[in-house]
Amino acid sequence: MASDTEPSNAIKLLHLFVLSTSWGMQVWVTFVAGFVMSRHLPRHTFGSIQRELFPYYFHISSTCAFLSLTLFAMSHPSEQLSQEHKTQVYSPFLTHSPNPFLCSSGWLANCGDPYTVKRSPQAPKLQQARGPGGEI
Repeated sequence: MASDTEPSNAIKLLHLFVLSTSWGMQVWVTFVAGFVMSRHLPRHTFGSIQRELFPYYFHISSTCAFLSLTLFAMSHPSEQLSQEHKTQVYSPFLTHSPNPFLCSSGWLANCGDPYTVKRSPQAPKLQQARGPGGEI
């Protein structure tokens, strides 16, 4: 049974689920799916698949990072945290020292990726117009 200072088993399980979902997805997308698709699919097909998958990847990653941090912060009272833990927990909410993963994933999901997705279908058309060896 959880005490007043210890998180409940449900919170611990939820935190583990969110963290393992995030890490598992990152490992799969980075080391398995990306390498397999890049070796077995034509370049333009690979690009169009990545163009569709990456917005989901960035949104799920940033959501999992936020939920993991929120669950940790909720289950650990700030009075009991060391200064290092306080810095890690509160840094995403401070404008001067943001959590790099949460901020970069959020930026990519909302700003960088839509810009890239919007313009990336133009590259195959330009390359086909230039012919073989005219890649840009």
